[in-house]
Amino acid sequence: MLIIPSGSYGSTPARTVEAVKTWVQNGGTLVVAEDAAKWAAQNGLTKVLFKPEAEKKDSTANLPYFLRADEQRAKEMTGSIFEANADTTHPLAYGLPAANLSVFKGNTFFMDQNNEAYDSPVMYTNNPLQSGYVYREYLGKIKNSAVVNVDAVGRGRVISFADNMNFRAFWLGSSKLFINAVFFGDLVRL
Repeated sequence: MLIIPSGSYGSTPARTVEAVKTWVQNGGTLVVAEDAAKWAAQNGLTKVLFKPEAEKKDSTANLPYFLRADEQRAKEMTGSIFEANADTTHPLAYGLPAANLSVFKGNTFFMDQNNEAYDSPVMYTNNPLQSGYVYREYLGKIKNSAVVNVDAVGRGRVISFADNMNFRAFWLGSSKLFINAVFFGDLVRL
């Protein structure tokens, strides 16, 4: 098992990426979260697709400069709580008391659901905002997006989390998903 937390991995040498890929293909389990999930997708370790963060701008619009800072702050996702549904029969959801789950989200990463039937065991709901603020365009992107995706890579697997399931060790509602990825990740068959 290899766990890569959120961080900056843009300067990772190609030979390291290939070594990780080979290790996973040979039966290893890789768990990635947030920035690391994007890094894994960009480097061909997963088939995970992320929705673009930026909206298309009207190039003909002319807005007053004093609104610039307000617009930028409005797009920040400093932490809100969203509802998700988990497939409680999936090994990653083992021990969850119910299918509904509250997830703390503090980033603007929105993962699409993978194409296979068993690849996305936890998904945000159609009306996900439970508490906090979310920029109006982000709400549309988070609806029905994946909290976690699982990819088969050779004989191994990659478990990608869009969010930090263990946020500051106080948000315990979703930490079970991460713990299950560590203890049961190698049991997931795709």
